[in-house]
Formats: sequence, structure tokens, C-alpha cells
Amino acid sequence: MLYDIIPVHTVESEFFAEFLSYLNPEFRLPSRRKVMRDLEAICETGKADLINILSEVSYVATTADSWTGHNRSFLGMTVHWINKKTLSREKAILACRKLCVSQTGNVLANNIMDIHQNFDIEHKVC
Repeated sequence: MLYDIIPVHTVESEFFAEFLSYLNPEFRLPSRRKVMRDLEAICETGKADLINILSEVSYVATTADSWTGHNRSFLGMTVHWINKKTLSREKAILACRKLCVSQTGNVLANNIMDIHQNFDIEHKVC
């Protein structure tokens, strides 16, 4: 399944609704609230699935990147591992967090450790 990165408030646009109506007049556009609820459920399911996959992996590598844009700071993290069955490289996004304080070494380290613990990989990172 492919996803595109578009703002959730897009479903409130009358032009977007008109466009979808043109494509399929019987389609009923969900509300922003429903989209957010569904998105939260999808994220929780995806996180549980990833935790399950990573529980079968012995070693992982993670990457982290922090940046600032429009006076807001963020931390993004990915995880990489080798699939035991196919020996192919696998990857997934662990987190993209807004940081509410300055990006000091301690803040970044604590967030990275927290993300590792959330996915139960803190002892698998090499």
C-alpha cells in the first residue's frame, strides 16, 4: 500500500471533496476526526507489527537525525536489520518526534534511548 504525505485537514477542503465526487459520486469523504482516529489505530497496529518483527531479530542498526525548521525542532529515527530468511536488508521508521527543548546531547540521547526502549531494541543495537 502506498501513502502520500498530505495534511490531514485536506479532507475539509471543498475542492478536494468536489474532486473525489467527480471520481466517484458515491464516495463519502470521512471527517478529519475520523481520519485522525483511523490514523492513530493504523499507527498503533504498525508499531505492534514492527515490535513483533524486531523481536525475532538479533541485531539492528539505527540512524538518527535532528533538525530545526520554522523554529521547531525534530528528531527522526530509522532501524535497519538483515532478514534471516532472505538475507536481505530491511528498514523501518521508528519515530519522528517534535522536540520541545533545545537539541542538546542529553536531550537527543534520552530521546534515542526512549525510542530504543519503546521498540525493545536497546540491547540489540550495534
